[in-house]
Amino acid sequence: MANSPSLSRFVAEVVLPKGLRKDSWRFGHTFFLGEIAFFLMAILIVTGPLLMLRYTPTPDGAYGSVVAITQRVPFGALIRGLHRTASYALLVVLLLHLLRIFLQAAYKGGRALGWHSGVMLLLLSAGQSYTGYLLPWDQSGYWGTIVGASITSYVPLVGDWMQRFLLGGDEIGALTLLRFYVGHVVLVPGAIVALLSLHFFSVRKAGLSRPLGAEADRAKAAGAEHAAEHSPTDVALKMATIFFATLLALLVASALLPIAIEPPADPGTPPNPARAAWFARGLQELVHYSAFWGGIVAPGVIVALLVALPLVDRGAGRRFTERRGIVLAGSALLVVFLALTVIGNLFRGPAWAWQWPWVR
Repeated sequence: MANSPSLSRFVAEVVLPKGLRKDSWRFGHTFFLGEIAFFLMAILIVTGPLLMLRYTPTPDGAYGSVVAITQRVPFGALIRGLHRTASYALLVVLLLHLLRIFLQAAYKGGRALGWHSGVMLLLLSAGQSYTGYLLPWDQSGYWGTIVGASITSYVPLVGDWMQRFLLGGDEIGALTLLRFYVGHVVLVPGAIVALLSLHFFSVRKAGLSRPLGAEADRAKAAGAEHAAEHSPTDVALKMATIFFATLLALLVASALLPIAIEPPADPGTPPNPARAAWFARGLQELVHYSAFWGGIVAPGVIVALLVALPLVDRGAGRRFTERRGIVLAGSALLVVFLALTVIGNLFRGPAWAWQWPWVR
């Protein structure tokens, strides 16, 4: 088997983009956000089935099995902590990855497919976290799911049907848990793997974008050294470094933020306020002002704008001075979204009234 390609050569020649130049694949340009997101997905794929071995997807058994995993199964708390932290970190990293591509206009030059698949991956990852939020069958997951499902009821014409489809009926129960479990372990991961394959194909076909501004000028002046392509050994070493750095960061975060055991789900005692998952509280804040305009119209418009971005921003220019309006508008939307998320997580008390965090 002496002539068989090594793993590093396979990664370089089959997985990574063609012509992987040193000036395009460096931390100062990409921050390795795409690679970190990929490794977070890989960690989720490994830890998820390990948790499934001891999880019982029924209302009577779910909470007890999660407690047993956390407290009695060897390394169960570690595996569950890694899974939860990787799931939340994936949302943040994908958002930063899309932000980097947006600011650098890296979706130009035949890379629109990569942008569109990246947007869908972010939405699917949010769906993955949402379906997993219910599985512990605790108070937060139970009532957070009710809050999320109630938002769909405001969709015109099909809202009530969508809510019943999610819940498996008029109320949350055993069928809801089963649907979310199947969605979390089969349907959403399957869609993510398919989209990830499409994303890899698009990135490999179009290649990575070149740096902008001073970075591009320095790379051009440096000549062949920066234009050279990475060797298979360089690729393998860099990928291994990114993976172990990602894993170490997750381990540290899991140790510093251990999973607390919350009370089991109690349908008769709703918390005040009932909160959506942390990443959806910006949307819940919008719903607080207007269920239809904030919960349906605003998110729909934002997704439509993200999808239409490569079609609207069609010029060849990638610098800020050449696309100032688009950059400022996109940045303003992001700031508003982050502000709403912070308010929903830190500044809302009983009855969703304003409350300073230090008053609690």
